[in-house]
Amino acid sequence: RMLRTLAQIAGAGEKAAEVLPMELLSKMMGHQEPDVCAAAVTAMGRMGAAGAYYSDDIATYLLQHPDAKCRCAAVEALGQFGPQGKKNIHAAVAGCLNDPDASVKRSALLSLGAMQAN
Repeated sequence: RMLRTLAQIAGAGEKAAEVLPMELLSKMMGHQEPDVCAAAVTAMGRMGAAGAYYSDDIATYLLQHPDAKCRCAAVEALGQFGPQGKKNIHAAVAGCLNDPDASVKRSALLSLGAMQAN
């Protein structure tokens, strides 16, 4: 049920940021269940400037997450922020090119490309 709700929030994108308490979504990014954590990060990544506000949290904590699914979601979210993301984000995402998980590396490469396009 929680995953379905987070998927709906992600689908609403920036419109969800207008009505959702962002602090609640931020707390869910730290959920102990990797699927919930990844879904919350994905939703945050689709919220434009409201989500980009939490880019430091995503870069600092989630890129170091023990679960590759969470790291992958974090890299993708940071890539979606584009110019709204903070300056240090590019370096954090580039560091994920050395991640031991191939899916995280692939997501980092795609996110870096998206950052350059923006």
